[in-house]
Amino acid sequence: MSFKELTKYRMQLLKVLSENEFSLDFHIFATEAVQDAQYISEEDAENVAKLIVDCVNAGDGEDEIIEKARFKVDYAKYVFGVKKALYGLGVEDGRVENLMSLYKEDLMNAFNHGWSAECVAENMNDDY
Repeated sequence: MSFKELTKYRMQLLKVLSENEFSLDFHIFATEAVQDAQYISEEDAENVAKLIVDCVNAGDGEDEIIEKARFKVDYAKYVFGVKKALYGLGVEDGRVENLMSLYKEDLMNAFNHGWSAECVAENMNDDY
């Protein structure tokens, strides 16, 4: 994605937040969720912004939007944690991306079951 594409939905999010009445807590959540690039990728942050904009446009309430966006942010942080753990195990860049694509469905299951990112990374590295 280009920089222009990466900021498209964040700009739309700012517009949606300024044009609608939301609680201060919602404003804080929405802006922090898309600026959490220390723990999620820029692309994931943009996807969270898109999700929030789409939910607002669909007429979803604040609580519903927060629930959906929080899940997306938490999962993105989990995937980031698995990648970080793989790098910590000495796995090289290309192999990390390969493992992440091979285990995409397994990652969601592991996340839903509450397995630690470090444990998942070790198992991925051992299995492959």
